Amino acid sequence: MRVTVERRRAGIESDLLAWTRLDPEAADVTLTPSAGSAPGLTAGTGGVAVPADVQADRLRLVIREFEQFDNTTTERLVYADTIEL
Repeated sequence: MRVTVERRRAGIESDLLAWTRLDPEAADVTLTPSAGSAPGLTAGTGGVAVPADVQADRLRLVIREFEQFDNTTTERLVYADTIEL
């Protein structure tokens, strides 16, 4: 799973188009998988930094999970969600 931080741009009404990466140069944070609280569940842990000068902005985490095909570097998105901060 990978996480990015996004900021909602002011003046754009469409929720689909209003979000942009907080830092376009930053790489995705890859979460470290660990056993979840129940059989068959996996939890991910990791950390993201949010600069103090943007805390007043509307922010969200974007979480994406990919599956990688055997013996290739090809992957596909299998899950995505957002959490507003």
